[in-house]
Amino acid sequence: VNIELGKLNRAAAYCRQASGMARVMPHVTRALNFLAFLLYEWNDLEASVFNNRQAIESARLSRYMEAITWSYYELAHISMIQGDEGRALELLEKADQSVPDADPLWARTCQVNAHIRLEICDSS
Repeated sequence: VNIELGKLNRAAAYCRQASGMARVMPHVTRALNFLAFLLYEWNDLEASVFNNRQAIESARLSRYMEAITWSYYELAHISMIQGDEGRALELLEKADQSVPDADPLWARTCQVNAHIRLEICDSS
């Protein structure tokens, strides 16, 4: 809700607090995804990559595929904007492979969005 209201610093603080619980409460792994998103928006790509990787690591323990899928798509996008098209395509493939194990409606929407974003980056 804080993200929607534009209270991004407060949202980031909540995400940081919640992310500390991700290992014992797998559903909290999404806090790492949201924190990575905020860091991306603040142009702190290194921290965004770090938090997306943490989300993948945490989510693997519980097979929380939505967090894994989201993180791989975000990492692919960051790689593309950093000019590493090969790495972006590798991460995009990992994300696509995780889609069948995630919530179908959410994952397919996320997949289409990621492919469009990467195509836009590639043609820019």
